[in-house]
Amino acid sequence: MLVEVEPHVSGATVVVGREDAEGVASAAEAVLVEPGDGLTGAPRPQGGRALRGGEGGGEARGDRVGHHVERADEHDDALAFTQVLVLVAGACLSVEIVGEVEGLAADRVGGEVFEADGGVEARGVLGQRAVLAGVEEGHAAVAVDGKPVGVHAVGGGKIRAHGAASVAYARIDRPSPRGHKSSTLRPMEHPSDDLIYDWNEVGRRHRPFGAVEFFDETLRDGLQNPSVRDPSIEEKLELIHLMDSMGIHAADIGLPGSTKRAYDDVLRMCQEIVSAKLAIRPAAAGRTVVSDIAPMVDISQRVGIPLEVYTFIGSSPIRLFAEGWDVDKLLKASAEAIDFAVKHELPVAYVTEDTIRSRPEVLSALFKNAVDHGAARLCLCDTVGHATPDGVRNLVRFTRSLLAGMGAHHVKVDFHNHNDRGLGLVNALIAVEEGVDRVHGTAGGIGERVGNTAMELILLNLKLAGALEGQDLTALIRYCEVAAKATGMPIPVNYPLVGADAFRTSTGVHAAAIIKAQAKGDAWLADRIYSGVPAGMFGRAQEIEIGPMSGASNVQHWLRAHHVEPEAGLVQEILKRAKGESRILTAAEVLAAVSAYREGAAGAGA
Repeated sequence: MLVEVEPHVSGATVVVGREDAEGVASAAEAVLVEPGDGLTGAPRPQGGRALRGGEGGGEARGDRVGHHVERADEHDDALAFTQVLVLVAGACLSVEIVGEVEGLAADRVGGEVFEADGGVEARGVLGQRAVLAGVEEGHAAVAVDGKPVGVHAVGGGKIRAHGAASVAYARIDRPSPRGHKSSTLRPMEHPSDDLIYDWNEVGRRHRPFGAVEFFDETLRDGLQNPSVRDPSIEEKLELIHLMDSMGIHAADIGLPGSTKRAYDDVLRMCQEIVSAKLAIRPAAAGRTVVSDIAPMVDISQRVGIPLEVYTFIGSSPIRLFAEGWDVDKLLKASAEAIDFAVKHELPVAYVTEDTIRSRPEVLSALFKNAVDHGAARLCLCDTVGHATPDGVRNLVRFTRSLLAGMGAHHVKVDFHNHNDRGLGLVNALIAVEEGVDRVHGTAGGIGERVGNTAMELILLNLKLAGALEGQDLTALIRYCEVAAKATGMPIPVNYPLVGADAFRTSTGVHAAAIIKAQAKGDAWLADRIYSGVPAGMFGRAQEIEIGPMSGASNVQHWLRAHHVEPEAGLVQEILKRAKGESRILTAAEVLAAVSAYREGAAGAGA
C-alpha cells in the first residue's frame, strides 16, 4: 500500500502496515515512509520484524516507534479490521477497529462508536489510542484528539488527509464486511478547523512547547503554606503513586534534615518507590549546609537509590543585605554543600532563591561555581512571584547563554515559581517555551503565601497544546482531590478542570447550545460549544442545572437525565419555581417538584 500526505505535513514520518491481499493469515510488515522519498515509491522496511500468523493473523513491529500493527482472523458474521498506526505531531498511536455486524463496529481500545449509514465511525481520545474509523467505498473518517479529520481516496490505493495541519496518517484497506452491502460512510460534518478558528496559532514563531520534565513540589514547598496540614504517610504514598501514574518525572518529597518525622516520611516514600518499582525519581531539599544534606545521603544508602539533592541559597541583593552576606560566603557555602553530595554520588540541583531579582554578575559567579563543583542542574526561582513573562524569557536565555559559554551543555535548567501576581501559570509555560528542562508545580497550586504554580494546570495546558499526546492524565482529577483532602485545602468551586462548577451551567443560552449539540449525537461538539477545556478528555462531563436564568431546555434535559418524562406541564411548573429563586435548584428540590406535580395531576384525575 502507498500513502500520500499533504505537503503541509513535511518532516513527518508515517508508519504504515502492509499486508498481502490473500487473507488474514499472511504476514504483515512494518514500514517507514519518509517525505523525502516522495511518498510514491515502494515503502522501505525500517527496523521492523514481520511475524507470520496462522488463523490468528500476523503482527509487525516497528522498532523506531515501539507500536505494532496486527491482523486478526474472521469469525462468523464479524469482520476483523486491521490495526493502524497514526502519527500525530510526532507521537505514534495505535488503533484497532473490530467486529462489524449489521453496520455497527466495536472499538477495542476505547472511544465512542456511532452508526453511520451502514458504515461505522469510532472516535477516541488522543492518548487513549483510539483514532480511526471505518472505510466504505474509498472514504474514511478519522478523529484526532476527538477532532474529526476528513480523509478521501485519491486513487491507486492512496489516501489523503485534510482538516488538521498537524496530522499524518496511514491506513490499510480492508475487505467489505461479509454479508453486508457496502455504502458510503456519512461524511464528517464538522472538521475542527472549520468550527474553531484558533488565534493561538496565528503567526506562531515556533512550536510552542518542547519536551520537558515535571517536578512535583506538593510534598515539600506545597506544605510550607501556613494553612495546610502535613498529610499522613499513607496520604503521601497515595500521592506519590498518583504522580507516577500521570508521568510526573520527579518529586521533592521533603526536607529530611528538618525533623525526625520529615526524615522518616522521606525514607518511607523512597522505600515505596523502590518496592513498587515506580518510575518517579525522589528528590529532597536542604540548605547549602552539610548537615542538611547528610540525612539525604543516609536515606539514599539505606534504600539503594539516589536521592536528588536540591540545595538552596538566597542570591538576590535584598536577601544578601538583610542577612549580611557577601558573594564570597555564598560561593564557599555552595561549594562545600555540592562537594559533599557529589562525594556521596548524589545528583545535585543548585537552587538560587529569588533568582529573578538577582544581579547577573552574581548569578554568573554562583552558576560557574556550582557547575565547577559538579552540580547537574541549575534551578531558577521566582521565589516571591515577582516575574513577568519578559523577565522569565530574559532569565532563561541568560542562563542558557552562560552555560553555552562555559561549554556546560550537560547541565540542565529547572524553573520554579510562585503565584503572587497571578502570573504563575503563564510564567511556567513561558519557561517551557523557552526550553527549560524541568518545570515545577504543586497540586492545587498550594505553597508559600498564595502558592506555587498548579501542576494540574501546567499539565492541562500542555495537553491541550498537543505537547503531551501520549501522556495519560486520567488520574489528574483524583490527584487534585487527594491532595486537597490530605492537606485540608478545599478546591474552589470555580477552579479550572477540577472545581465543581468547571463544566456546570444553568444559563439558558449556554445550556441550549450544549443540548442541541448532544441531540446531534456529537460528543465532540457538545464538549466544546461552550468550553475551552473538553471535559471528556479528563473524565468529566458537561452538567446542566436548573436556575433562575434557565430555559425550558434546561428542565427537559435535567428530567431526561434523571429518567423523568419531561411533560410540558411539568416543565413549566419546575421552570416557574426556578424563576422565583435566587440560586439553582437542588436535585432534591426538583424531584420534590416532580412529586408535587404528579400528586396534583393524580388528584385532578380523581
